[in-house]
Amino acid sequence: MTLSDNSKLRVGLLMDSLTLPAWAYEMLVTVQHSAYAEVKLIVLNDSEEPKRRSLFARVVRNWGIILYLAYCKLEDRVFAPVPNAFEPRNAAELLRDVPVIRAKPRRSKHSDRLEDDDIEKISQYHIDVFVRLEIRRLVLSSWRQYREPRRTRRVLGGSRRPPGHRVDTPDPDRGPG
Repeated sequence: MTLSDNSKLRVGLLMDSLTLPAWAYEMLVTVQHSAYAEVKLIVLNDSEEPKRRSLFARVVRNWGIILYLAYCKLEDRVFAPVPNAFEPRNAAELLRDVPVIRAKPRRSKHSDRLEDDDIEKISQYHIDVFVRLEIRRLVLSSWRQYREPRRTRRVLGGSRRPPGHRVDTPDPDRGPG
């Protein structure tokens, strides 16, 4: 059974950079070479990093987990995993033909919020599902852009909607469902 390009799942990626852990890189290789899905858009977080606290302030703030982190480092050296799932890999060559939108979300304490003009650009690509890789939680500023007639959409972290809320809208070309 072969699938036409129209029936492939359109995947979007939410990322901070094109350098990913090995497990995420291998997942993208699988998606890009599959007959059922294709990466159609990358949304890169183009916001500036917040100022880093001094070393002393970070030690004081994280004192409770410092021993655990030291244990983890020791364990990684003694029992080095082969292959290492967290080894950094550059996905630029793999995703070279995928369009990139650089978004500058508004930063809040627990999440980032995309602006309406960024959502408008993103909605032009008709993405079926977004995969969040190495990025803080994104919240959509405007829900209405994703309520267009297309296939069933799964939107992560919608405004005033629970995460994973499903919006079922019929596709006029395919009929209901």
